[in-house]
Amino acid sequence: MDLENRSSDAPPPIVAKRAARALFDYVEMLALAVAAVLILFTFLFRHSVVSGNSMYGTLHNDDKLIISNLLYTPKTGDIVVFENDGYTQTGEPLIKRVIATEGQYVRLGADGSVYVYEDENDTLGKKLSEPYVSLAVLSQDGTYLGEQSGYYNSLDYLAIYERYREKTQVPEGKIFVLGDHRNSSYDSRYFGMIDERLVLGRVLLRVSPFNQFGAVD
Repeated sequence: MDLENRSSDAPPPIVAKRAARALFDYVEMLALAVAAVLILFTFLFRHSVVSGNSMYGTLHNDDKLIISNLLYTPKTGDIVVFENDGYTQTGEPLIKRVIATEGQYVRLGADGSVYVYEDENDTLGKKLSEPYVSLAVLSQDGTYLGEQSGYYNSLDYLAIYERYREKTQVPEGKIFVLGDHRNSSYDSRYFGMIDERLVLGRVLLRVSPFNQFGAVD
């Protein structure tokens, strides 16, 4: 009788097989999901972290971003992350806004305005509308202290203006980039055009801080 009880308490073989199969299917599905995410973020999307205040007003120090380089060709207005090819001592990737692309011409105005010309025959050009530009003065911890109203009359800007007061062509395979925090950005005004091959991707989303989650323009 005791043997009969022990035998009846054991799970039938078919039930055990079903439980094992269900567990295997769950583990397999989880592994496939993890693999899909890894492939997605390896080949389609990447993450990047903002370091510094050169894009202040649009992006802030330590913002977490999602970027993509899939079938991407830079165009005016895009915010891109690119490799730091000796531009700064940190060596960290840089984040700037694309102003002009290969074959176009760029010119700076004495008042800080930016003009883009489609080709050498374009004599009028287009004055960019740049509502994102900031001339903020920040403390070391990023606290907003006010606006630098005299920046475009400063010696620093006048030196930049002298270099780009005339139409300057963007060579083939290059792009001209600027930071939105215009009075506190080390960009193409200083180190020149950058190679498109250095671009790691276009900024698509800000994922952190969570209260600012969404697309970045």
